[in-house]
Amino acid sequence: MAARTSLALLFLAAGLQAQARFDWVISNLTGGGASFYGDSLLIFSHQTRTLLRQIVLPSAGGNDVGGVVMDPINDGAWIVTVDDDVLRVTTGGVITTIAANLGSAIHGIDTDEDGTFVVVRQGGIMNRVSVTGVVTTITSGLGANVNAVKWDLDTGNYVAGNAGATPILWRVSRAGVITTLANTIPGIGIVGGIDQDPRTGDFLVCGSATVARVTAGGVVTTAVNSPAELNGANHLTLLPTGHPDGEYNVAVADFGPAPTGLYTYDLGAGRLVSTILHYPGGAAAGIGPSGVLVHQGRALHGEGNGRGGTNYRLGLRNPVSEAGRTYVISGSFGARPGFQLPDGRQVNLALDPLYFVTTQNLLPAIFQNFLGVLLPNGDRDAFVFILNDPIIIGLRTFYSFAIVDGAAPNGIGFVSNTHAFSVKP
Repeated sequence: MAARTSLALLFLAAGLQAQARFDWVISNLTGGGASFYGDSLLIFSHQTRTLLRQIVLPSAGGNDVGGVVMDPINDGAWIVTVDDDVLRVTTGGVITTIAANLGSAIHGIDTDEDGTFVVVRQGGIMNRVSVTGVVTTITSGLGANVNAVKWDLDTGNYVAGNAGATPILWRVSRAGVITTLANTIPGIGIVGGIDQDPRTGDFLVCGSATVARVTAGGVVTTAVNSPAELNGANHLTLLPTGHPDGEYNVAVADFGPAPTGLYTYDLGAGRLVSTILHYPGGAAAGIGPSGVLVHQGRALHGEGNGRGGTNYRLGLRNPVSEAGRTYVISGSFGARPGFQLPDGRQVNLALDPLYFVTTQNLLPAIFQNFLGVLLPNGDRDAFVFILNDPIIIGLRTFYSFAIVDGAAPNGIGFVSNTHAFSVKP
């Protein structure tokens, strides 16, 4: 019991994070075939601002390449959309097709809590795409120019963005029920991208020269207002724990017209933090980004149908350099209120009874492998056994993991993102 308790206290009393590498993965479209980099995935180093790798994607030219997300199942791979296809791209440049010919151009993609992908495409359609290529329709009732989608950590439902029409943001339930989240957002006519701030549950939305914050209740405020370098914000992503440009600040990929580039902003002050990439000549001389994510080779993903009597898999993904280190997974009944570590890092888990039960590994038959050692490849799978009891249907639980690192101050290195799932009927 003493060892278990000490691990719990380590999570609560963690210090500075060990240095980690952060790269940028940009899905790049030509905007008419003139882009210097063409239809590609581009991997840039954050530290040096240099291009590390270009992976050319199969497309016919034009506005073909859509968004990019991490592959929740295959370590070291990304999922990218091209035209009406969903592709898997490995870091080694191997490209395979997950699903082809969905019927219209895909404008947005995100990872769902069950390990599938949710996409929105021209014609007002939202689909679910499994890792084996099975495509099902969630709804076909969105606006014809639906342009972005985000899985909601808090509810497991979705938020979708519109282009040039009202409402500008919808909520979509997993059953396909559509409601309005926001009719208009000042400064944004076309929603380029959506992300979610796990500290508050608010959605961050970009478009034109604006980044706005939209609460779960639909209250809209401006976070970044018309900086000189932004004129066609096409996607955004929150910066993860330990990022050099500040945790939970935001990176915005700008498609132009000229200039184009990638910039990070302080969400509190609305000011520019760092210029990652900047091309005064626009896409013809540099990048034409349609999506962006931060790649650090670390994340917590989930997969499972969430039904009673089954195991829900939590996938811990880490660089091979973390092999052999001890990890601990903590759970809670909510992401808020979270807590800060002494070095200022945020852990988005509530300090409730489930947090202490899981962190101290008190129910190992239900919360399996919540305390253990990372495998030689740096990864590990843990499982939540879902009791077959109708009383827990709808129960939503949240999870994060930390790596014990004796060389780091106070013994903790990396702290992961928060993932959640709900028990399904």
